[in-house]
Amino acid sequence: MVEVRELRKTYRVLNRRTWWRDLVRPEYRFVQALRGVSFTLRPGESVAYLGPNGAGKSSTIKCLAGIIKPDSGTVRVFQQDPWQRRTEVLARIGAVFGQKSLLFPDLTLRDALDIYRRVYGLRRRDVDEFVEEFDTHVRVRHLLSKPVRRLSLGERMRGELMAALVHDPDLLLLDEPTIGLDLTTREGFLQLLRRRVDRGRTVLLATHRLEDVEAVCRRALLLSSGRLIYDGSVDDLRRKVGGKRSARVRYRGRLPGAVAGSLPVIRRHQPSDEEGEVEVEVPPDARPSSVVAELEAVVEVVEVTVGYPRLEHVLQTVFARTEKGDAG
Repeated sequence: MVEVRELRKTYRVLNRRTWWRDLVRPEYRFVQALRGVSFTLRPGESVAYLGPNGAGKSSTIKCLAGIIKPDSGTVRVFQQDPWQRRTEVLARIGAVFGQKSLLFPDLTLRDALDIYRRVYGLRRRDVDEFVEEFDTHVRVRHLLSKPVRRLSLGERMRGELMAALVHDPDLLLLDEPTIGLDLTTREGFLQLLRRRVDRGRTVLLATHRLEDVEAVCRRALLLSSGRLIYDGSVDDLRRKVGGKRSARVRYRGRLPGAVAGSLPVIRRHQPSDEEGEVEVEVPPDARPSSVVAELEAVVEVVEVTVGYPRLEHVLQTVFARTEKGDAG
């Protein structure tokens, strides 16, 4: 479905000094956003595209959508070049750019959807059924009569997501799609996204919200300084980089500070005196049961989940190692 080979993109950026120097004798520098990126996406995959700010994620997505032309390399979406065959490719793509609006500010959300209905050649009945499905996951019906310019960031993002999904695209390119969404709305959208994946749609999700990745994606692409440094499953990434197990224990009662201080605690949450949760690192030569036994002596253990470190800790380790390697 998507094939990227040796993708490269360099931008010319103005070196800011003073306004009169920039007018008389401007100076530029060149920034390599993409340095030979290669990957493929197969139908029905849900893939996270991760990396620090400036790694090249947005540039890649814009190349896939035909918005910008790469300097070199090949991009094929549905076996076509998205830059040369933009109309045909975009008809089967849904794109969301969290920082860029695809809506019309002076139209209501309902009128904006009607324009997309005409662009994609949809029937009114199809759009009505889509709105009904969307509203069951993400409340949006009460916003349809409001002009886009009067919507808050979170409300506008609901409209952006509707516009991207209304034609049921085969490929979804999502760049920070949940920015500005509250917890309930975000969870509803992720449920809707999982349903799309179950129906065979392909998702490329660029985000800094790692909980979104764990909710939707099974495969991860890691980008650092324009280079792809990892392509594999999220679980394998934890095993290869983290290597250490953790035990997440949900309990009733209050965990004494002295006991918590004696354990290798990764994360602790005590919302009340009646219940709490703690995540503890399990040493390589120990069993999770030995860690839980210490907790059972002071609290009532309700549930124990054993796994590898949380994704955020894994990515921090990966990017820290990469930066040290680049520096050396």
